[in-house]
Amino acid sequence: MLELTDSNKKELAYLIGAFIGDGYYARPDKYGHTRICFSSSDKEFVFKIKDIIKNIFSLDTGLSIDKLSLKNPSWRDHYRTSSRSLYRLLMAYLPDKNSVPSFVRGGSLQIKSGFLSGFFDAEGGVCISTIKSRNAIDRRLYCHNSNLRLLYEVKSYLKEMDIDSFIQNGKGAYSLNVWGYKNLVNFKNLIGFTINRKEEKLFEAICSYKVIRKKYRNMKLMLKNNMEAD
Repeated sequence: MLELTDSNKKELAYLIGAFIGDGYYARPDKYGHTRICFSSSDKEFVFKIKDIIKNIFSLDTGLSIDKLSLKNPSWRDHYRTSSRSLYRLLMAYLPDKNSVPSFVRGGSLQIKSGFLSGFFDAEGGVCISTIKSRNAIDRRLYCHNSNLRLLYEVKSYLKEMDIDSFIQNGKGAYSLNVWGYKNLVNFKNLIGFTINRKEEKLFEAICSYKVIRKKYRNMKLMLKNNMEAD
């Protein structure tokens, strides 16, 4: 294993989280070599992965782009990076893709934060919707995965950072959800997204609480004024 700085350790934890979340192994080629691959329609995510791999392992990974936007302007281009050498190097830290490695499990909060950032960048998102029956706004941070044991481990790391989460059984996969102003703020401050559109959506969800609170305060003030007028 390599001698890693504290900064490298957090980057490696991010890489592991991203790979467990959405990375994959390419089939062995005719020489029996397996590739580790990352792909996404979020360009900055793939380039961050490339930068981390270069920083830690001094590897320049390739980049391929599927120009889907040429077929349909509403489609997003898809970016992919992969490496055969990375398979051997990363397996020293991640022997089993379906299990969080001891490097993360026994690591500091900074390492777990890096892991969670990579995992949610790859697998998570933010939803803001209206519940018409209650005339309320639903804001939640979520991720989906078929590995229930993995999600419970993610839940425990979130709890260490004072972030409450709930796991629900969905169709074909389990869903881990984070609701509540305090929890979303803690996620933003302690973990965060590096994918711009996801970070912006998280900020929008947090700010919507301030709008609701201001509206609620105005309603209370109006009610108080009406009662005094009566």
